Amino acid sequence: MFGPARPSGQPDVAYRPVSDLPHARLLVAWPQDARSPAVAAFVRAACVVAAAQHAEAEAHMQRSTT
Repeated sequence: MFGPARPSGQPDVAYRPVSDLPHARLLVAWPQDARSPAVAAFVRAACVVAAAQHAEAEAHMQRSTT
């Protein structure tokens, strides 16, 4: 099991806590000034997958509490 994100000691890496979502096992990072279409497409795809998993987890939580 993975723990919370920990600073890696790299000054150009920013960590943002997301407290209203279930724990995740996926980390996506890219340079702040990246403008690559490939990076943008990857980030969009990762967001779609994360949103789908979040919706699935929410539905499961609602089913298990009713």
